[in-house]
Amino acid sequence: MTAHELFHKQDFAGKFVGCVSMIKSFYMHFYIEHLYGHHRNVGTPKDPATSRFNESFYQFLPRTVIGTWKSAWNYEKRRLLEIESLSTHWSPQNRMLWFAASYAAMPVACYLYGGITGLLVLFISGTVSFIYLEGINYIEHYGLERKQIGVDLWEKVDIRHSWNAPHRMTNYFLFKLQRHSDHHENSYKPYQTLCSYDQSPQLPNGYALCVMVIFYPKLWFSVMNPIVDYYKKGIKPDPKVLSQGKKAMWNYTFFMFGFFGLMTFIQFTRVSNLPFNLTNLRAMLN
Repeated sequence: MTAHELFHKQDFAGKFVGCVSMIKSFYMHFYIEHLYGHHRNVGTPKDPATSRFNESFYQFLPRTVIGTWKSAWNYEKRRLLEIESLSTHWSPQNRMLWFAASYAAMPVACYLYGGITGLLVLFISGTVSFIYLEGINYIEHYGLERKQIGVDLWEKVDIRHSWNAPHRMTNYFLFKLQRHSDHHENSYKPYQTLCSYDQSPQLPNGYALCVMVIFYPKLWFSVMNPIVDYYKKGIKPDPKVLSQGKKAMWNYTFFMFGFFGLMTFIQFTRVSNLPFNLTNLRAMLN
């Protein structure tokens, strides 16, 4: 989230730090695609970071990972050939080549410094990071589309093309990323000044809770598809629909926390050889 905010700074230092900070996720190319692709093509079939209606997160993830790389490469190629007027894009000025080199150098550095443990930490943390990043992307624009008004031409991006959530705590932790409609309409606006609008599509819960639900597509579709349909018709969802969706998400979250908490407790007692085990737990519950 910090890197995303730095991408949108107008000074070189901010952009540079934001880009370099993505090296641990093997996702530095996201900087190019996000600024020059996603913000231009959001809500259209051309955008690999816009999740489609009825597209599960498991379908979206490989499409966006591959599409983000291809899009970033094409934008960098176009910059070098058409703007910088180079004879070839296979040049030291091609940032994508430097990014690729860093993706090879980073594991080597981690292995030399921390051995196999360092390598495992890098790959696990990097994988979790980019999956979480793309999970947020999946939520931000799920099912929302811009109207096509011509050949390869769509209506202007406005506050109707991103999902928002007014939940205070997750807004604080995510640098107000949940005020996403204002961010897309005013991409260089500082996060402290981003606004919420009643006309923007509203999620039933904050991003932190939604990102857990996307791993269960059946629940995600049952909650979000009726809400998307309302906004496609240009009307606000029935409050009862939002309330039911919010409740369903919370019930699922409590169940998952309870289930994994119980499994962790059982494993802990087995490893620790504690007298308080599953048999004793059942006896207490009975």
